[in-house]
Amino acid sequence: MVIDVDFMLRWAMPVHVRIINGCRVQIDGPEAALMAMRYRWPLSESPKLRLARDRCIKAISQNGSVALARESFIDAAVDAKVLA
Repeated sequence: MVIDVDFMLRWAMPVHVRIINGCRVQIDGPEAALMAMRYRWPLSESPKLRLARDRCIKAISQNGSVALARESFIDAAVDAKVLA
């Protein structure tokens, strides 16, 4: 079985978060969002974080909406108090 993925997906509008020592970081798409949530996120677990990670994975694997992944990422950022 081969899973087709697209690591070059970009959102129409980037999302800015403060996750690295409070510095503003621009997140351009679901892959960058997934990496930020996995390795730099202040919360280790929350329902909004799990949903955002799941939707970003689905968008990358072309089984989900890129716009929905962005919306979920913003919700997780608000929940974690990192939206810039």
